[in-house]
Amino acid sequence: METPQVLAAIDLGTNTFNLTFAEIKNKDEVHIKEKYKEMVRLGQGGISKAQISPEAFERGLNAMKKFKKIIEARGTNRVIAFATSAIRSAKNGKDFIKAVKEQTGIDIQVINGNEEAALIYQGIKHAVHLDKEEVLMIDIGGGSVEFIVGNANTAKLIRSVNVGAQRLLDGFVKSDPITENDLKNLKNHLKTELEDLLQEIQEFDIKMIVGSSGSFEALGQIIAHKQKKDITTINEFCFTPQDFKPVFQQIIKSDLHQRLHIPGMDKQRADMIVPGSILVDFVLSYLPTVKTLKVSHYALKEGIIYNYVEEHAAQLSEIYAQFEQNIRTKSVKMLSKKFGVHQHHALHVSHLAANLFNVLLPLHQYSHKEAELLKYGALLHEIGIFINRSGYHKHGQYIILHSGLAGFNSDEIIWLSNLVRYHRKSLPSLEHLHYNILSPDERDKVNRLSAILRLAVGLDYARRHIVNSVSADIKRDKVMLYLYANEIPDVEIDFVCQNATEHFKFAFNLDLKLEYEVKRSSL
Repeated sequence: METPQVLAAIDLGTNTFNLTFAEIKNKDEVHIKEKYKEMVRLGQGGISKAQISPEAFERGLNAMKKFKKIIEARGTNRVIAFATSAIRSAKNGKDFIKAVKEQTGIDIQVINGNEEAALIYQGIKHAVHLDKEEVLMIDIGGGSVEFIVGNANTAKLIRSVNVGAQRLLDGFVKSDPITENDLKNLKNHLKTELEDLLQEIQEFDIKMIVGSSGSFEALGQIIAHKQKKDITTINEFCFTPQDFKPVFQQIIKSDLHQRLHIPGMDKQRADMIVPGSILVDFVLSYLPTVKTLKVSHYALKEGIIYNYVEEHAAQLSEIYAQFEQNIRTKSVKMLSKKFGVHQHHALHVSHLAANLFNVLLPLHQYSHKEAELLKYGALLHEIGIFINRSGYHKHGQYIILHSGLAGFNSDEIIWLSNLVRYHRKSLPSLEHLHYNILSPDERDKVNRLSAILRLAVGLDYARRHIVNSVSADIKRDKVMLYLYANEIPDVEIDFVCQNATEHFKFAFNLDLKLEYEVKRSSL
């Protein structure tokens, strides 16, 4: 059985830092596991000044150190951390990112508002039932609020506006309970910031709002308690604008002590729920067609996970294109699963092999037939590990020769087995029976394609999946290969230089030199 990949996703929000673990077996088997959160309040005392205060800076660092310990104890294949409004808008945001890297080793990617909204959409659509009718999705964060209009298939409008609950709290809520004057000023601010957007949203005839994150979950819990509903999960809980109105009035007329005693109130949200509920009421005033509000338990942190899965699902779709119609692809996939091939690594190697095949086309001038067999060789290159890790390239050749792969003739099976045999260790040799029996032309193809496969395997040697693509500059006496990676591919380059350049020289009679550029892939 395939070993699941364990992904740790960190969402560094303005109020809360969230750590979520997911086990990923394939594109259709994603299991959200443990969740941890730290109420950091990174924006407190500084978000209106575009600054992370010293106290908040320290709280954030401590939270990330704690997360690091949990990640090490849990064990993961990959850690992804995304920073949102408080960090992207702070003058010392880069200082915080640098401090986290130095003290925990965790890299933080800063995403813009629209990227954040796109990830939230990914999270929501995997949590609640959506159909063909467009709904308005709202995520009220501490620094920004994301608005998405979409359905189960696509997002048709994505916006991010800096009217988050912490910003509104710091800027407009000067008393507790909030005064009529403060309430008026806050609503005027929302009108300035949101009126044009809400008028645009009116064109979609929205009947449902799906809300995610703290404020909506808190409102859902309060309304559920008020209705005496025993709910095991807040996800998919629905209420009406008429259910919301009396709760909203209770919230804005209460002081902190009174709000803390409202049944269902999340104590950590008792201050933020004031501007959060005001924003919900403001949005409803512009959208009289809304009949239902629904709570989504998934938001950005889950969106990070599903976005990661979908990026690799795209590779899966490319590699297994027209799967049901292609008996060769079907038989390779069945064989790889039968012998427990690690799909994620195999898919990434296949992606790199295809890329290398294309950029080196002027050297080999092979057709789609050779490209297809290279793809299958990449997908099966580790199949021999099922027998024994020692000499697994030889075991892989044996399995392919005796597996009865449907859709392949005997010559193609021998050719495919040779690609797997020579993706590591010794070079092709006439002393090896199943290489010797090939014609000189077929041997040349095996030499070159196995060299490409060996290079692709080397570029994902550490299984970090950081090399996204390659390009090549083919010169008279050498090939300059340029790697585009998410981070410095030092381990991969060292491995290639030690284990693949000799094979490349043997196959193409050219030296191989590698350079790289760190270039993070976009969402």
